[in-house]
Amino acid sequence: MRLREQELVETRPKSGTYVSKISMEHAENACFLREKLERSVLIKCCSAASPEQKHRLEQILAESESLDHSETRRFFDLDNLFHETCFVIAGRHMLWDWMKSVNTHFERYNWLRMVSQDLDWEPIRRQHRRILEAIKRGDTDAASYLAETHLHLMPEEQGPVIALHPDYFELSKDSAI
Repeated sequence: MRLREQELVETRPKSGTYVSKISMEHAENACFLREKLERSVLIKCCSAASPEQKHRLEQILAESESLDHSETRRFFDLDNLFHETCFVIAGRHMLWDWMKSVNTHFERYNWLRMVSQDLDWEPIRRQHRRILEAIKRGDTDAASYLAETHLHLMPEEQGPVIALHPDYFELSKDSAI
C-alpha cells in the first residue's frame, strides 16, 4: 500500500502489480517545488548557519569530492544529504520530510540519470561549493540564484536519459522534452 501511495507500483486487475513508470510530469513538478523551497531555505541558511553547521556542510562536500565514479550511490546520497542539511539549518527539516513524500519520481529520475550517463560530477560539486561559500558570506542574492540554477540540470539533461530508457518513462503532453 505504501508503494502504491508513493506511486512506485501500479496494480492492474487480473494482471498483477508492476513497477510504475517515472512520471516526468510528477518529476518536473517536484523539481519546481524543490527549487522554490530551496531558494527560501538557502536564504535562511545565510543568516542561520552556525560555524558547526557550516563545518558539517564542508565535511559533506569534502567526502563528496573524495569519491570516484565507482561510488555512485554514495555520491547520490551525499548530494541529498547536502540539501537535507541545508533544510535542517534553516529549521525546515519537516519540509524536507514532506518533500521526500512527493519527490519520488524526481528522485527516481535523478538516480537513473546518474547511472545512465557518464555523468560528470564536477559541476554538481562546484555548485555545492558555491552554495556553501554564499552561505558562509551571508550572500542571500547568490544563494537564491544558485538554488535556481542548481536544479536546472534536469530539463537540460532529461532528453538523453529518456532516449536511453524510453520504456521507463511516462511522458506528459507538457513535458519539457
